[in-house]
Amino acid sequence: MGGKHPLRVSPDVVSEQVGDGLVLLNLRTGVYWGLNRTGAEVWRSLQQQSSFEGICRDIEDRFEASKEEIVTAVRSLMDELAEENLLVSGPAEPPGAGGGPEGRRRKTSAGANEGM
Repeated sequence: MGGKHPLRVSPDVVSEQVGDGLVLLNLRTGVYWGLNRTGAEVWRSLQQQSSFEGICRDIEDRFEASKEEIVTAVRSLMDELAEENLLVSGPAEPPGAGGGPEGRRRKTSAGANEGM
């Protein structure tokens, strides 16, 4: 995880709140994941382009666990999400760059473009 650029949310991933967790779907690969409340907090922080250290501090402030447990759990989650291409490395795209699913258009069977 310590490469030149931090991990960031893939532009191919959409998320939806389900109870106190989230469901993630990679529109390119079809991979989906369910996150519990703590995982959802990590994901939201990643969407805001928070640093690894900032994410761990936020989790430490909200949940009862040792700093070591939090660092290990957050690193493990981010590694797993990266393995599934839900997180990617590289510089963050500026908001509205059109790289994310919300900026894509798809062709319908009638040939008209329809927003996703």
